[in-house]
Amino acid sequence: MKNPAAATTKAFVKKAGIPEDKYQVAFQSRLGRTPWLKPYTDFVLEELPGQGVKKVLVICPSFVSDCLETLEEIAIRGQEDFVKAGGEHLTAIPCMNTHPLWIETLSNWIHDADRFQEVVPEQGERLLSMTTAP
Repeated sequence: MKNPAAATTKAFVKKAGIPEDKYQVAFQSRLGRTPWLKPYTDFVLEELPGQGVKKVLVICPSFVSDCLETLEEIAIRGQEDFVKAGGEHLTAIPCMNTHPLWIETLSNWIHDADRFQEVVPEQGERLLSMTTAP
């Protein structure tokens, strides 16, 4: 799978025992006229009730904490669009936020930080930052 969020979703549904025909990956936050990864979440939420889906759970694996943009797009507007299209209920599953295991992991990373040296690319080296945007 070429998208990290899709790969995380696949790992989640496998661990949760969710059958292949009971989940789908969609992408949010497209801006302007620039093409974005498809299918678009808002379109999918409007189409699902027509396919007989009345309830939907939504996870946002690209985030470790809930942000206002995602809460507005998914938990508020997504719920409204889904119900308007004939669905009954959308549940936005919270991100890790302040879950104790996540906080413990962050703490361990911070305490282990002394084993990392300052990362400054030398001659012939380059720092590469990866993103899921197209």
